[in-house]
Amino acid sequence: SPSLPWCRMSDHRIEAVLHGTKQELSSVRADKIFRVASCVGLKITQQQHESADAMLDATATMMPPSCAPPRPLLLHCTVDATQRPIILSSTSTMLRYMIRFTTNASLLGRSHVEMAQADSWLDWMWSHIEVPLCVVLEHADAQQSYATLLKSLENALATVDRHLEGRAYLVGDRTLADMVLVVLLEAIELAHPSRTKLVHLDRWYSNMIKTMAQQS
Repeated sequence: SPSLPWCRMSDHRIEAVLHGTKQELSSVRADKIFRVASCVGLKITQQQHESADAMLDATATMMPPSCAPPRPLLLHCTVDATQRPIILSSTSTMLRYMIRFTTNASLLGRSHVEMAQADSWLDWMWSHIEVPLCVVLEHADAQQSYATLLKSLENALATVDRHLEGRAYLVGDRTLADMVLVVLLEAIELAHPSRTKLVHLDRWYSNMIKTMAQQS
């Protein structure tokens, strides 16, 4: 168990609904939420909206006045069916929040150092992998930028490969960052099946797939 007891809330019951358009609920962003939730034993329902504006209208009363500008996906969480609901709009924040309600809180990191390292990897993967990947998947017709983005993804994966040399996981004994990278790598395989094979990354990926399959 993690050495940070304050981050464990597994004795509470959480109900979560992911709001989004049909496109967003089938995106890499949503896939991260559903895949990780499945692996840690959380059930998330989804609410599809005809448009982003319709989603915002439907969830407006759930959001406090000071809420940050909404993003394409919103997670509506209720704890113990009695506390005031909370709305989350960042996928990384959604994942961190949900995991605290499971017996897998160690995925957040087993120490303050590991938590900081896992958070750093999540931020880095968002900017260096997820953003260019989503552009590739959603705007594949932009040929000129397409090749540049694929090269950017190759470079990012090469960075991860170098980090994984001599390591079983990105951080410690497997964290949320590892699980998110699995989802991103699967999407990359679909968008760019001819990517350069990387020894350490592919070894890590095979190991993670087996681990997540056993937990799902």
